[in-house]
Amino acid sequence: MRKNIFEAPVGDYLPDEFKKRAKEASKNIYDDPENPAPSSMQVASIMMGMPSMERGKTQQLLSLALDTFYKMYPDIKKLVDNGRIRMDVQLGSGSGGRMKQQSPSSQDVEQVRDMDPDFEDRVKQRNFQMARVQGTAWRKGFGAIEKVKEKIESIDPRFYDVYDAFVRGASRFYWENTEQLERMASSGAGRVAYCDVYPDKTEKGVWVFEARAPHLPLLMMELVKGAEYYDSLRTLPKNKKSGDVLMSLTDTHKHEIQNMNYGRQLTAKIEFIFNELVDGYDPEYQRDLITVIEGMGPKVYNRLMDGIVNDNQKVIDEFIKLCEDILKTF
Repeated sequence: MRKNIFEAPVGDYLPDEFKKRAKEASKNIYDDPENPAPSSMQVASIMMGMPSMERGKTQQLLSLALDTFYKMYPDIKKLVDNGRIRMDVQLGSGSGGRMKQQSPSSQDVEQVRDMDPDFEDRVKQRNFQMARVQGTAWRKGFGAIEKVKEKIESIDPRFYDVYDAFVRGASRFYWENTEQLERMASSGAGRVAYCDVYPDKTEKGVWVFEARAPHLPLLMMELVKGAEYYDSLRTLPKNKKSGDVLMSLTDTHKHEIQNMNYGRQLTAKIEFIFNELVDGYDPEYQRDLITVIEGMGPKVYNRLMDGIVNDNQKVIDEFIKLCEDILKTF
C-alpha cells in the first residue's frame, strides 16, 4: 500500500527501474570522460561566486533573460502586453519566503477526500504534473543558456563558460546531495530561487509571475517553470477548496528535489514519444497537446503516465494514437 497522502512525492508513484534509469541518464552526462562536470563542491563554489561575477551587468542579463523567455513563450508575452500577466522579475535578489505551507491541515484534506471520490487520483496526477513542470524547466531553462551563448558573451566573455560549468554540474549536485537538499527544502524558511504564479491581489483577472534568482541560469529555469506551472493551473478541479488542498499537498518546495531529478527523465520520455513516434507532431503544439491530455481527468492521465514510466508498450501505443487524434483538431 502507498504511503500516507501527506508523504507522497512523485517518487512514490514511479517504478524502481524508472528511478534507476533516471539517475543513470544524468550520471552519463555529468560523468562524460571527455567533458566531466564540476564536482558538487565546485558547483557550490561556482554558485556562490556568480552573483558577484554578474554585479554591474544585472540589468543587461535581466533583459536578456526576459527577451529569451518571451521568444520561448510568445503567448505569455502577448498576455503581458495585454495586461493579463504582470512580470515581477529580479536577478541577484537572494532568497525569498514561501507562499505555501509545506503541509495542509488534516481536517481540510479529509473534507475534500469525502466530497471528491477522485481526490487521491488527483494527487497522483498533480505529482506527475509537477515533475513534468520541473523537468521541463530544467531542460528548457538551463538549455536556453547554450542557445543564447553569443549574446551572453557579448555582455561579458567570461560568463558563458561559468554558466556552462554550473549547468553541467548542477545535475551531479542534485543527485549526490538529494537527501540533504530534501531536508533543507522541508525545513528551511527561504528559497534561493523561485517563481511564484498567483492572482494579483489588486487587479482582478491579472496573474503575477514573481521570479527571483541569484544568477542568469537559475533565473531562466525559474521563468520556464513559471510558464509551465501557469499552464498546469488549467487542469485543477473546478471546486476551489479541492484545488487549494490539492496544491497544498503537491505544489510544495519539499517535493521539488524529486520532481527535478525524476522529472527530467519523465519529460525526456514524453518528448521522445512526441518527436519520434507521433505523426503530425510539431514542437509548437507541445504545450497545447499536454494541456488537453492533462485535462482528460486523473484516471485517464494516470493510466497513460503509468504506462509510460513502466514501458508498457500497449499503453504507449494508445498514448501515441491519442496524441495523433488530438493534433488533427488543432
